[in-house]
Amino acid sequence: RRRRPRGALLSGTFHPYAGAPPTPLQPLRVDLGAQAQACRLEPDGQADLAWVVTSIQQPGSHGAFVRSVTLSNTAHCPQVFSLDVEGPWDMVAAIPSVPQDPVAYRGTSTLLGPAAASGRLGTSAADGGLTFLPPGESVDVTLRFSPGKGDMEALPVRFAAMQAKQRMIETVNDYKNTGALCITFANGDSQSLPLVAEMLHPRLEVKPRKLDFKKVHLQSPKEMFVMLSNPTNVDAAWAVTVEGHKPRFPTLPGAGAAASAAAAKEAKEEAAAAAAAAGGGSASAQPTPRSASGGNLAGEASAADSRAASAVSGASRPATMDGAAAAAGAPAGGVPPPPRLPGAAGPGTMAGVTGIIAEARIGPYLVKPASGVLPGRGLGMPRSQRISITFAPTEAEAYEGELIFAVLRGKQCSVDVDGEGSIEETDETKGNLFVI
Repeated sequence: RRRRPRGALLSGTFHPYAGAPPTPLQPLRVDLGAQAQACRLEPDGQADLAWVVTSIQQPGSHGAFVRSVTLSNTAHCPQVFSLDVEGPWDMVAAIPSVPQDPVAYRGTSTLLGPAAASGRLGTSAADGGLTFLPPGESVDVTLRFSPGKGDMEALPVRFAAMQAKQRMIETVNDYKNTGALCITFANGDSQSLPLVAEMLHPRLEVKPRKLDFKKVHLQSPKEMFVMLSNPTNVDAAWAVTVEGHKPRFPTLPGAGAAASAAAAKEAKEEAAAAAAAAGGGSASAQPTPRSASGGNLAGEASAADSRAASAVSGASRPATMDGAAAAAGAPAGGVPPPPRLPGAAGPGTMAGVTGIIAEARIGPYLVKPASGVLPGRGLGMPRSQRISITFAPTEAEAYEGELIFAVLRGKQCSVDVDGEGSIEETDETKGNLFVI
């Protein structure tokens, strides 16, 4: 049987060299993203926002209380803002690098018109003025640290000032204040830069803490020494005193005209009192630091109290008042004052320091020097000064007391001094008599 060829026709096909059939295109999609950034000014350094000051410096005049920081506009658009401070700081000045002229920058920002219309543009930042800052420009802000202003952490300073008014000894510790430099932008954004200030106080240490003179003959004073040192980095102006008496500190350089005038007034009053005492032929009797006969209770008047020499407020003397003060410091009972013994350490000296007291008689004790200044240690060892304490009893009885080395706006230290007066010749200091 004969086979016939058969063919087939397929629809929708194309030959191998034909193009692909058309297909519809998908919609074109472009993803867009944006991130909004808050207004911000960049400080040139965080170290400019930290203060380290000392209590002996004057906040109103010393440069350590004033710091400047530069705030730059690193954005690509102008900024309109106001400045304020929180905490014990004052804004001294805020000086922009461009003139605050709304006409010169017309059309650069929609915020410029309302700022100019408010009347605050270009006024002082301390009074709530507005500042206009184009991109790439900056503003120099000067701040002053004011201890004791509007911050609870500054209460020790105000309490120390109150103590000084009450003629008490100041004892304060180091502390830190915190605050903020607040930037409020015209669009409602805000920025806060932290402010930190550390207040350092001087502190003295004395060794040994107790002196026992034992038995000392009435006509043979005995001298012993203590070492006064300043372990801090702050200069320490010190003065010896007793409890209940205001110390007379030296006047440090840069203390201001008021402090110098007060020191001069006190020196003049002391000279007049010493001259009056010398003219009268005897010193006024005041109690010793804690002198008492054995067995006396607190509050009882002892015989030693009525016969003691004048206290530090009446017998301390600078080097220029030797004659009058020696007469004022002579103890009662016909006993002459102890002689000026060689070898005592001279008072702490420092450039510009005035009002240093060479020696002071406190009851039966003669302290040389009675005031001075010990510089801060810096990077070296603590500065030290040798203090001479001479025990010159006026009666054959037991004495005990406490000498306080007060520190100007700093922490004090004290030394206990004990001794007993004697009329036995074998108790003479450096004597050659012995009991056989």
